[in-house]
Amino acid sequence: MTDIRPSAAFLVRHPAHFIALGFGAGLAPFAPGTFGTLVALPIAMLLWQATNSLAFVVVIVLAFAIGVWVSEMTGRALQAADHGAIVWDEVVAFLLVLFFVGPNPAGIIAGFVLFRFFDIVKPPPIRQLDTMLKNGFGVMIDDVVAAGYTGTPDEQWCGCWLPSSTDFALARYDPDGTPFQPQVHYYVGGATKLYGAALYRLREQDFGEVRHHDGISPAWPISYDELEPYYTQAEHLYQVHGAHGEDPTEGPASEPYPFPAVSHEPRIQQLSDDLAAAGYHPFHAPCGIMLDEGNMPYSRCVRCQDCDGFPCLVHAKSDAEVLAVRPALEHPNVTLLRNAQAVKLETDDSGATVTAVVVERDGERETYTADVVVVSCGATNSAKLLLQSASGKHPNRLANGSDPSQPRGQVWAAISSRMRASSSALIRSTPAPSSGTRCRARRSAGSGRARRPRPRAAGAG
Repeated sequence: MTDIRPSAAFLVRHPAHFIALGFGAGLAPFAPGTFGTLVALPIAMLLWQATNSLAFVVVIVLAFAIGVWVSEMTGRALQAADHGAIVWDEVVAFLLVLFFVGPNPAGIIAGFVLFRFFDIVKPPPIRQLDTMLKNGFGVMIDDVVAAGYTGTPDEQWCGCWLPSSTDFALARYDPDGTPFQPQVHYYVGGATKLYGAALYRLREQDFGEVRHHDGISPAWPISYDELEPYYTQAEHLYQVHGAHGEDPTEGPASEPYPFPAVSHEPRIQQLSDDLAAAGYHPFHAPCGIMLDEGNMPYSRCVRCQDCDGFPCLVHAKSDAEVLAVRPALEHPNVTLLRNAQAVKLETDDSGATVTAVVVERDGERETYTADVVVVSCGATNSAKLLLQSASGKHPNRLANGSDPSQPRGQVWAAISSRMRASSSALIRSTPAPSSGTRCRARRSAGSGRARRPRPRAAGAG
């Protein structure tokens, strides 16, 4: 970048300079691109109030065309095609983001953060465009592509992983008032937006009758063998990386995983070798990430440190929204209702078939009828919905009368006892270099094996 620094006199010397420098935002002593991006906000507010969507689009197109000219002229004057003070490209690109977001505060914030991230990081092809096109068009187009990476935050982000309230997952309270976190997340994609992408199959014995300390868990009405073909289809849909046969407790698989197991980081590989030498059976966790270790420059996943517990900003995690909901929405007969809460199931007169779902949306109650109703609200909220669905035919609430030994019913017993138990061993050793990987080993009771959990940085590698 040239050392020429534009002044206030340069700003007003020509209308092209005034526009290219974002009405003066480009003169900011630091982060002029960020200040320039913010210039789009009052423009958008004016357009939201005074125009319709078509006029908003026309303004963006004209602003882009004008930007090509003013950026070319100002770049020549400053002897740098893409001088840091030229911020009209940020203004136009963020206007495009704001067009899709609308006057939604959460969407505006998310769109601003994501746009600045992609504009600064410049993932392909933004950096290539920035390098090849040293003219006014090149100045403008790379920021528009960054806006495309940002997507439409209101639809893709704010309604998916950003909460509609101030909490990602709302706290619940035990009868004595003690708060607990049920790990339920309210956005499109649910918990998969934040999960660590480990995608295990249930074991064959999980489908049979299992005797626990507190009683007997009845057998499923289907077997592992019946479900196995669907496991295989799901593993292909969610692009699972793994190696069948490493885990001695897993059931048979009709096909290998579609992608090879994620390689271990050096410290994890050492731990795996040590466990194997001690007679255990460590194995690669099956992991749903869009990783191509054979061609990392073009891999969507880069094995960052913010996988487990974070939404993936580049959509490289195999979550339900990216790989299931979005493709479904491409069909004309599929509609997604966001910010809607199912509050009750209604049955026919016989009480044997669910025929309608009562939904609260935008402060109103709506009822949707269907021939087939699928309840898929997660373990906790599916039980909650059934418990909220009392009727004359089901005074003890829906699907809740099968176990008279439970004073509140079988569904209540299931929701109140949902938990996972495992024993963990903390291994004291040399820290993993730079990755922040956590090491621990879990040993399943009676199996004589250790399962290496997914490290945060390695994406279950």
